[in-house]
Amino acid sequence: MRNSDSAEQNGIIRGYLKGETREFYLISNWIEQVVNHYSWGLNYYSEDIIQEVRLKVFVNLKDTNFRKSAQLKTYVCRIAKYTCIDFLRKAKAGTVENMDSLEIAEKNDALGDLISREKENILKT
Repeated sequence: MRNSDSAEQNGIIRGYLKGETREFYLISNWIEQVVNHYSWGLNYYSEDIIQEVRLKVFVNLKDTNFRKSAQLKTYVCRIAKYTCIDFLRKAKAGTVENMDSLEIAEKNDALGDLISREKENILKT
């Protein structure tokens, strides 16, 4: 790899980690191209997968898991590809759940507990 390519890649990585708009959209475009290639099997989860890949790329770049001798675009596209494949495997195995069908357990909070105890006290008297 030439020094200019390495310097450019380092600039893209630094920009992405800082949240620079240009670098964010550049890497996001690479991710979206790969995810859109698998969109036939991803149904309406594409946007979630794109977000998951962005997070994985961010964490891997921040932890310096990226070898500087490799191409950054290839690295990002492979993360996206294998994330899509993992999702498709889970979907085929039937382990992907529909988020709309999940019931969310109500959290007990201090105010709710206080109100329910006060109601019980009022009803007892």
